[in-house]
Amino acid sequence: MKNYYYDIEEDLKNFPDAWCYLIYGGRNTGKTYSALNYEVEHKQQFCYLKRTKDDVNLLCTGGGKKAQELQVNMDLSPFVSLNRDKGWNIRATSITDEVGVFLHYDNDNKPIPNQSPVGYILALSVVGKYRGFDLSNCKHIILDEFVPARFERKMPKEGESLLDLYKTVSRDREHRNKEALKLICLSNANDIVCPLVDTLEVMDDIVRLKNSNKDYIYIEDRGIFIRCLEPNEEFKRKEQQTAIAKGMKGTKWYQSSIENEFAFNDFSKINKAQLRYAKPLCKYYYKRVWTYVYYNEEKQEYYLSERSTNNQIPDFNLDVEGDQLLFAGVRGNLVNAIADGNIRFEKYSQYNLIMDYFKIFRR
Repeated sequence: MKNYYYDIEEDLKNFPDAWCYLIYGGRNTGKTYSALNYEVEHKQQFCYLKRTKDDVNLLCTGGGKKAQELQVNMDLSPFVSLNRDKGWNIRATSITDEVGVFLHYDNDNKPIPNQSPVGYILALSVVGKYRGFDLSNCKHIILDEFVPARFERKMPKEGESLLDLYKTVSRDREHRNKEALKLICLSNANDIVCPLVDTLEVMDDIVRLKNSNKDYIYIEDRGIFIRCLEPNEEFKRKEQQTAIAKGMKGTKWYQSSIENEFAFNDFSKINKAQLRYAKPLCKYYYKRVWTYVYYNEEKQEYYLSERSTNNQIPDFNLDVEGDQLLFAGVRGNLVNAIADGNIRFEKYSQYNLIMDYFKIFRR
């Protein structure tokens, strides 16, 4: 069945110069399956990344000594489906509390001796401990669930930690004329607001993709590929007939998980501002961009836009802590305008900054 499940090999072949691939949406469409299958079929080692060391320990339960002692055939690794379909017996086992490996096991579910790991399993929460590791033989890092579920706690500086790990694994490979390490980030969740999206500064690119008729965008000058994975029509019809889909139809969960929509993001205040008759009040600098705050006294509406003005107005550099504190007063007026429906933003990132101001600049 052509294109029934996602095949990452096509994106890797079609966009070989990308170093970062963000693949999201399309629950149950085989994102992790495809990525792991690619690594094994091409006989290349990789880093498989989970969010916490508890995630790593849980994943490694079935291949550990305890499971073997109890003679329990329990496997919680992402290779379960691949083992079934390919006739493999690849399992995950712990090396330490924060590090695991994927290994080939024999018919008695015991690891085959003297083998190199199929891949390494690491926890994003303890990235600092990996600085002494040499994983330069890995060509890919696969991060599963790069968008935290709404019930999961986000880690401080999560996006920065991931990029630090990328540098640790990459080492000097490009200096030695090797292909750049590839970061493959997968997620079921459709939520624009997440740490990695913020760190990569691709929030508005994802909104642009959402509003287009395309299912991917390639930011060529930055080497970042983004795909919103849309299942084919037959897959979607079958998914809509599942028991949970029927039971949850019409809910936000259904919109996000079945209809592949950004159900938990509010786009109602995002549109092009009409600046005629609007007076510039101030401007702020954030993530390399100046944004201008305008006010239309007749309509009693605020507008946020990157369109500049020559007027002398107060400016705030949000890279500076003092200016962050000063701009908080302006931000209070803008929050009130959001509550009253009297504000328009040109970009979602502008809206997110105002709404999540004290999360972004937590002290």
